[in-house]
Amino acid sequence: MKKPLHPIYIYFFDLYDLLIDGNRTDDITVEAGDVIVIDAANQFISLTGEIKRPAIYEIKENEDISDLISFGMGLTEYANQMNIEADVLDIESGTIKKIVTNDIELSLSDVIAVNFNKYLNKELASVEVLGAVKEQGFYSLNDYKNLEELIAFNEQDSVELKYYNQAYLKMASEKEDLTSEAYQTALNNLQRMSQEEGIDRVMDEHNLDAIIAPTGSPAWSTDWLNGDNYHVGSSSPAAWAGYPNITVPMGDIHGLPVGLSFFGRAWSESTLIEIAYGFEQKTKARITPRFRANDEQ
Repeated sequence: MKKPLHPIYIYFFDLYDLLIDGNRTDDITVEAGDVIVIDAANQFISLTGEIKRPAIYEIKENEDISDLISFGMGLTEYANQMNIEADVLDIESGTIKKIVTNDIELSLSDVIAVNFNKYLNKELASVEVLGAVKEQGFYSLNDYKNLEELIAFNEQDSVELKYYNQAYLKMASEKEDLTSEAYQTALNNLQRMSQEEGIDRVMDEHNLDAIIAPTGSPAWSTDWLNGDNYHVGSSSPAAWAGYPNITVPMGDIHGLPVGLSFFGRAWSESTLIEIAYGFEQKTKARITPRFRANDEQ
């Protein structure tokens, strides 16, 4: 038996690490004569409902619902994590049993589908608190079950409406729910005009790999009169379409950091990561942020 002329190396590569996390640590270059072996998947799970990227995903033995959420790029703002439906296959009877859970660490053994239900009729899960507070994050609205109660509370409080109104809360309260014809029509129009008639059309007509634009204006001052007084932003088109968008540091203007965004059509993450990484490594434009108490510093 002849020995091979060159040593044989075996590498293992998890495609999900690249697709989900953009991790290319284990990536290798293949050459002529190499053999690529793709093992058969052990378990697939259909992920539906209020998930950003519903699809059918491959699951490993030790993975749970939290991993599924990561694969699906996270939950939508309407997802009700207290009402997760899972279809479980009963091997002995050959029937499917539906269970409802709020445990994101639930074992996925024999699970064939997971659905994230949405909150019903303006019910709120939580609010996100940001800015000049000690503990930023999401807080439950257990005391206020809907927008009407929250609006009423604000109107009775001497501080809440001292500087700003709650016009957006009132507009949201007056609209119909997410199953209404008006909402569904607006949603379909938004998706069509931002996807096939928007980003897709522009990229096809000009044979583009990506669209590049300043992420926004330099950091702005916030005051009691204007609030967040920014002027430029490029995040909306990709956000409307649900398409990928990557932002990296571009430099600074008078010491204030600015970013550059790269976005494109659906499923173009690998291309965008490659372009953004190349720009980032070439420019090394990131500056160390510092706190500025006013515009004069």
